[in-house]
Amino acid sequence: FVEAQRLVGAKSTRQLVAEALDGALAAEDYARAEQLRVRLDALTDALMDPTQEAGSYDPYLDQDEWYAEAQRRIYGPKRSSALG
Repeated sequence: FVEAQRLVGAKSTRQLVAEALDGALAAEDYARAEQLRVRLDALTDALMDPTQEAGSYDPYLDQDEWYAEAQRRIYGPKRSSALG
C-alpha cells in the first residue's frame, strides 16, 4: 500500500493532466477536455524525448512549460518528422 501511494504521488504533471483529460471525456465535458488537450500537447512538446520514461534522463533537458507554450503560439505544434 505504501508503494502504491508513493507511485501515485510520483506522477508527473503530464500524467495528471492526461488523467484529468480522460475524466473530462468520460464526463462528456468537452470544453474542459479541449483545454486539457491543449495543455497536454504543450507538456508533451516540452519533453526532450516523449518516448523515454519520465526520470530516465536529466529533467533539465526538457523545455520549461511556459517556453514550450510560447513556441506553440508562435510556430504551431511540433510535427512528426517521420511522416513530414
